[in-house]
Amino acid sequence: MDTVKKLPFLTKISYGCVGAANMLTSVMTSTYLVFFYTNGLGLSGLLAGNLTLIGSAWGWLATAIGGAIIDKSGSKKGGKCRNFIIKFIVPAAVLLVLSFLIPELSTGGKAAWVLISYCLRVSVWVMVQLPATTLMGRVTSDRVQRSHLNQIYTMMSTAGSLISVAVTMPFIEKFGADPVGVKKGFIIISIIYAAIFLMLYLVAWIGTKGYEPEEEFFEAGNIEAKPSISEILKGVVTNKMCLLAVAMYLFDLVGCMVEATAMPYYFLYNLNNMALFSIYSTVSVIGSFSAYFVVGFFVKRFGNSGTCAIGGCIAAAGYIARFILKDAYLPGYIACLLVILFGAGLLACSSIQCVFDSKVYGEWKFGVNAEGILMAAYSLGNTVGLALGRSAAGYLMELVPEFDQTAAKQPQNVLNLFLYESIIIPCVGFVLSVVCAVILTKFEKQLPKWQEELEERKGEQKA
Repeated sequence: MDTVKKLPFLTKISYGCVGAANMLTSVMTSTYLVFFYTNGLGLSGLLAGNLTLIGSAWGWLATAIGGAIIDKSGSKKGGKCRNFIIKFIVPAAVLLVLSFLIPELSTGGKAAWVLISYCLRVSVWVMVQLPATTLMGRVTSDRVQRSHLNQIYTMMSTAGSLISVAVTMPFIEKFGADPVGVKKGFIIISIIYAAIFLMLYLVAWIGTKGYEPEEEFFEAGNIEAKPSISEILKGVVTNKMCLLAVAMYLFDLVGCMVEATAMPYYFLYNLNNMALFSIYSTVSVIGSFSAYFVVGFFVKRFGNSGTCAIGGCIAAAGYIARFILKDAYLPGYIACLLVILFGAGLLACSSIQCVFDSKVYGEWKFGVNAEGILMAAYSLGNTVGLALGRSAAGYLMELVPEFDQTAAKQPQNVLNLFLYESIIIPCVGFVLSVVCAVILTKFEKQLPKWQEELEERKGEQKA
């Protein structure tokens, strides 16, 4: 396959379905999971936080193992990443439903079901999501084509996320605010999302047929040419560019995850308006998609890491404005959201490109092309960020024992917590992301030099 040949638009759209499927289900299993555990199952915030943290810790290990498996696996007919995808999408969909289809048990029984189903789900999910993310770097090695592919992927990811945000809670509300109604609503919508997840991944699997290379960078049968597990792990642990890119993404996710987890409580108790989910979704489309349409302009002038730094600064400024206004006026809230989501969109669209850039650094520095484990590191940053954000939100709720999920109104200290979770914490996350991005710019300036040296080495080896 000619990896610098222009990818057909339909192939890009097909691959973008992966992003839509991932976010449609991920938002449900991240943003609303603590809410489901507390308001649907009746678990305490502390127990919910502990369960998600333990389950996520298992997911971190599964992600590292999954990345190594991908890098160690040989070429398969149709592409090794596509083979992983088609094998695991059905189990992933089934386990999504089982995460919410929890029988009436004691508190201990519910906790056990939650933990076991959580660990099983993330174990299988890794073997779908990680190959799907790695596939982006395998269908083309050209930075321009990869950037276009990532733009479509990110746009469709955002669409999936916004649809989930706009639909999930209003749908669940129709079944009532009591635990029975909340639980029933989550079960039904998990079945719907699982079916959509399967359909979208099948579209991506079919649409990318013939574009993933079946050959490897090592000769078939030459076992010694394959990198060992220790070499693969060293390739990411000592890859400063990758670690900085992952840290940048992680700080962003922790803050945003705390905000997202607090969002149902914030809209319900602070702003007394659950209809804001639909408004948030609509505004997000405008703010995020406007960033995706102009990200190419920023990348050409400031590079991937520079674009991340600019996006983080813009988002942080939006949160500062929200804190000053206290979301007291709807027009002001909407304007701040537009600013925040535009900045967040720039950062989100460029962060994964920084990881792909780190592949060049790792191969230049250590001679190991560990694309699978680098994507595993990126996915691990995603998993850790989501887990820490969810768990932090659960633990923070324990600081306000006055919180009563059955009460229509909450004490002022509870409302203050939801306010800080919605504004201050995500703002700090973006500031820390900016620091990482600024450091990354120093590495990115050296990429052309490293790429040139790599080409010279490969030429010498062929000679």
